[in-house]
Amino acid sequence: MSLFTLKSGALYGASGKAGAILCGATDAEAECIYAACVDIGMSMQFMDDVADVTEDIPEVGKRSGMDAGKRTAVDLFGVDGARDRAVDFQEAALAKLEGFGAEADWLRRLACEVSWKTF
Repeated sequence: MSLFTLKSGALYGASGKAGAILCGATDAEAECIYAACVDIGMSMQFMDDVADVTEDIPEVGKRSGMDAGKRTAVDLFGVDGARDRAVDFQEAALAKLEGFGAEADWLRRLACEVSWKTF
């Protein structure tokens, strides 16, 4: 799991925190945004791993099988387990964003889009 956290989770988290700071967020708000964005990144990575073995170009914009030989969430949890964990990360991100108003709607939409769910 730390591979995913250090890869996609950290990328999304750092980006979200930087944006929050630039928008004038308090330290506590920036940390909350960071944590939510780590969850968004994790959800995205898990769904990307699922898509690699279940979908093809029309659905996700890339050929399937591109992750062959890499350690993926599907290897660790199976397709259904990885999909379930992606939804868990999505729900965790949305819960962390509950204290924010409409200004966080774009993050809520992102959390849903990376998990292929509707907002």
